[in-house]
Amino acid sequence: MKYLNKGEIIVVAFFCSTPYQILVAINIKLTQYEDEEADIYILNHFDNAKKIVENLEDKSIFSSVNYTDCINFTKSFSSNKLIRFYEKANVYLNYRSITEKYFDFKNKFYDEVYLTYPDVIIQLAIKTLSQQNNKLKINLYEDGTGGYTSFNPSFFKKLFNLVFGFDEVVDKYHSINIFQPELYSGSTQNNNIIVNKIPKINTKSKKLKYLINDIFSYKDNYDINEKIIFLEQPLHFVEGLNSDIKNIADEVLSKEYIIKLHPRTNENNYDNFNIYKNNSIPWEVINLNSDLEDKVLVSYYSTACVSPKIIFDQEPIIIFLYNIQGLKDILTDETKKFIEKFQDLYEDQSKIFIPETIKELKGIMSKI
Repeated sequence: MKYLNKGEIIVVAFFCSTPYQILVAINIKLTQYEDEEADIYILNHFDNAKKIVENLEDKSIFSSVNYTDCINFTKSFSSNKLIRFYEKANVYLNYRSITEKYFDFKNKFYDEVYLTYPDVIIQLAIKTLSQQNNKLKINLYEDGTGGYTSFNPSFFKKLFNLVFGFDEVVDKYHSINIFQPELYSGSTQNNNIIVNKIPKINTKSKKLKYLINDIFSYKDNYDINEKIIFLEQPLHFVEGLNSDIKNIADEVLSKEYIIKLHPRTNENNYDNFNIYKNNSIPWEVINLNSDLEDKVLVSYYSTACVSPKIIFDQEPIIIFLYNIQGLKDILTDETKKFIEKFQDLYEDQSKIFIPETIKELKGIMSKI
């Protein structure tokens, strides 16, 4: 623990750019740093960020809650690789002035920093903080299924960091913190990284539930009562994939269903379907308030399918669509291995289905 000149004690800083990250940061703070001082920096990379910051400021979880208006900076980089390289190089060379513009780190001395993804603006912040404490520990924490696979930076990323003097801090992590370490498939030997288990969110704690509901503005009438929940994803990396998945939904969904759109989706393909209206509410907060054991989650392949088990130890029925003819051979082998490991977590593995044809999918839907 560090004492600053003005008597301030600050130990941990969390950087978040999604509601899910905020939820996990809250859980880490309450379970692992309950008696320590911690600050949280929330990047406005999602809708409703300012409202969540305001709600969080009223609580006594973090020493300070900081709203970082940096979305225009994040979007400012060119899609052209050469131009983007020049732009990032210029940013790295001027990291101090840019950091001062977006963060107030004056008299801040952190022992540890938690982040999920080294966004450029976060890299600049870490570089600055590491100069204020050369023993700063940088920790990764859970951000869905991506946190369980390899995080090693590319050769060009390593070279870039080396050239601009960021190699000593950026991408050199002390630990990775996840709910299910047994699912982790990334290499730890070459990185000397520690894999820590995050305690599951306590669904039985009414105090915690009220706290989280208040922060994320969850209301009693936001519950999902339908049996089948179709979890949409904005999958733009393969042309036509979104339309193919929508066509499957059109063919198999008829009653007792609702479609939960991804918070970042701009799809209007589902206008004629039964849509969950409160889309600003994080899926995990819906989980916290629901018993999903008798629900059916249908998705191409979504983190939302695995989070009930990983975070809350609930076992809903899951139907993954990624192996259906026309949709298959898109997921990486690493992701498929993750799903195989995830299936082993289920006490009742017969509740997970990966159909290969529409006919098989219809047969599963008719039975459940």
